[in-house]
Amino acid sequence: MRVLLEKQGNRLRLGIMNKPSDKGDRVESRRGSFDWSAAADQADSIIEDLECELKSRRQRRIAKSVYASTAVVALFVLWFGVADNWRPEPPVTVAKIAFLEPKTKTLSDGTVVDFVEDAKIAVEFSPSTRRVLLEAGVAHFQVAKNPDRPFVVVAGGIEVRAVGTAFSVERNDTGIEILVTEGRVAVELEDRSDWTEKSKGDLPIEAGSQIVVEGTGHNAEKAIKALDEAEMNSRLSWRIPRFEFDETPLAEVVRLFNSRAPKHGNPELVIADASLASMEISGTLRTDDVESLLWIVESEFEVSSLSQEGQIALSLR
Repeated sequence: MRVLLEKQGNRLRLGIMNKPSDKGDRVESRRGSFDWSAAADQADSIIEDLECELKSRRQRRIAKSVYASTAVVALFVLWFGVADNWRPEPPVTVAKIAFLEPKTKTLSDGTVVDFVEDAKIAVEFSPSTRRVLLEAGVAHFQVAKNPDRPFVVVAGGIEVRAVGTAFSVERNDTGIEILVTEGRVAVELEDRSDWTEKSKGDLPIEAGSQIVVEGTGHNAEKAIKALDEAEMNSRLSWRIPRFEFDETPLAEVVRLFNSRAPKHGNPELVIADASLASMEISGTLRTDDVESLLWIVESEFEVSSLSQEGQIALSLR
C-alpha cells in the first residue's frame, strides 16, 4: 500500500493506492493505470511547497513577535518618561469663610422682622389687630405704622404693644427681655391682670430702654433699665452680619471687609506689605467691626496700621 499526495489548488488530497503484486499485475486507479514515477515527482513538488509554506508562516510569527515586543518596549519607555516628568500638583488652599446673618421676613402689613435661625414665630393677623407669637428665640420688629391696627407681640404670657415703632423681644429660660430701639411700647400681661407692686413701672416705655420680665402670671416681675447707645448696640449685635474665618488669608479678609465698607461707612483697608497677604486669620467678626480686625493683626502679628486719606494701610513693623 502506498500513500499518495495530490495538490489541488491550496489544498492537499491524501489517497491510498495498492502496491503492485509480485505477479506483475498492474494496479488500477480510479482513472486508470497509475504512473508511479509521475506520482513521485508530484509528491516531491508538494513537499517543497509545504516546506515553503511552513517557512513563510514561521517568518510571519517571528515578525509578529518582534512587532509586539517593540510595541511593549515603546509603551514602557513612554510611560516611564511621563511618570519621570510627572509631578503632583501642590494642594490648593481654599479660603474657609462663612457669612452669618439673621433671617429677614416682611409681613403682609409691611412690618420687617429680623430673627435668628432658631426663632419660632407665628403670625395671627385680623382686621383689627396684628398679632405675632414668639415661641422661642429672639426677633426684632420694625413695625409698619397703622394706628387703627395695633401691633402686638406675645411671648411667654407677656404682651408688647406698639403702633409704629421698633423693638426686639427675646424669649429665654428665665423670662422675656425687650429692647426698645424706636418709639414707645406698652408691656403687660396677656390676661390683662395687674402687675404686682414690685413689677409696676411707668408706661409707655421709651426708646433706649431695656425691660426684663422674669416669672409668669401674677408672679411676674418687671424691671426697666435705660441703656446707652453702646450697650444697646452690643445687645443688638446679632442683627449685624458676621464673617467667620478659619485660617483665611489676610488678603481675602481685607477684600471682604472692603466689600462692606461703603455700607458701614468704614475706611478702605490696604495691604502695603505683600508678605502679609498670606497671613492666616481665624475668628468671628462683625462685618462693620474693622477695629477688632486691626486689634487682632496688631496684637497677634507684627503688623502696624496707618490711617491716611480714607484708607488704613497695613504693613510689617
